Amino acid sequence: MSTPLRDPRGWITTVVFTANAEGEPFGSDDAESACFLPCSLDGNVLSVGNIKSRIDMVMNGEDVDINNSTCDKELAFDHAKILAFALKRRSSK
Repeated sequence: MSTPLRDPRGWITTVVFTANAEGEPFGSDDAESACFLPCSLDGNVLSVGNIKSRIDMVMNGEDVDINNSTCDKELAFDHAKILAFALKRRSSK
């Protein structure tokens, strides 16, 4: 999924971790404003908090081909594509 030109700062690796958890998350003093956003993928619509993105993607086993991504509000760089891929993989396990 990583490509050399995905981030204008250089070739940066992004890792997605997913988990199911209960309770209310909270940050310590160094992360008081940090929060978790609910993410879901319904067909080709990715929802992250109140942001919705349309993702055109084809998955074949471990490979994914993402043809297009449109957001009503922008996520950084290609993060909509990365999250859609992670949610699609998670739902297929």
